[in-house]
Amino acid sequence: MILYYAMGSGLGHLTRARAVLHTLDIRAPVTILTASPLVYDTRITGSTHVVPVPAALLGQLPAYQRWLREVVQWLRPEAIYLDAFPAGLLGEWCDFPLPGHIAVHHIARLLRWPAYCERLCGVPPPLTSTYVLEPLTTAHETFLQQQSTRLRPLVLHDPPAIPDPTSQPLRSWLSRQIPPVWLIIHAGSTAEILELVAYARETSRLEGVQPQLVLLAPQRPPTLPSYVIYGNLYPATPLLPLADRIITACGFNVMRQTAAYREQHRFLPFPRRFDDQFLRAARHRHQP
Repeated sequence: MILYYAMGSGLGHLTRARAVLHTLDIRAPVTILTASPLVYDTRITGSTHVVPVPAALLGQLPAYQRWLREVVQWLRPEAIYLDAFPAGLLGEWCDFPLPGHIAVHHIARLLRWPAYCERLCGVPPPLTSTYVLEPLTTAHETFLQQQSTRLRPLVLHDPPAIPDPTSQPLRSWLSRQIPPVWLIIHAGSTAEILELVAYARETSRLEGVQPQLVLLAPQRPPTLPSYVIYGNLYPATPLLPLADRIITACGFNVMRQTAAYREQHRFLPFPRRFDDQFLRAARHRHQP
């Protein structure tokens, strides 16, 4: 049994988990452990067994570590995959009493390393392998070289989308629209979504066009302007070819998934505690 540890509160960790499992062609039974509120959305998690982290334990490191030890003892995994954070979001895998037969693998994406280092409150787990998904900062990569038996680059591929009959009306409507159609894709807060909407409006004004704005998000913001069409579609990737513009933030998954649409893509980085969206955006702008 494989334990995939996706200890984040948003959509990105679960999307990446499915892509990693698909790309590495992992056939063993998998349990995903996550704090995401989207844990029960089977469009995202598929048929994978999922264990939600009790919300009451978040931020209580000693109590959470005790609970985590019980989960590992119960599941008895042969391997653990740590997503994004090499010692866990809270540093919970530091000084963790893992049996020697359990291989620990790490899925590495860009971090604000000085901020994350403050969470390393003990000895991080030794890593059998680290899969590097994008270029890291020097300090981050040096740490992983010291902790890992080997570092390997990994290009992710998403699994086939699970059919969602409820999305068909919007898909059909979009396919019949006269351009331009601009997609706004975001799973963040209402404030961030409205900032992306404002960014799209200002961009359209500067370009002298009047597009139909379509928001794809897990929930409809209560203050969404009436001129924006809303849809709860996942994944958004099948709709990308229909868009004249794609407006997003700069999370790892969406920047990867829109890489083939550079001419249509416009993006706006948002501050995160550990994810460095600003550096990712800068790198993306300078890519040939």
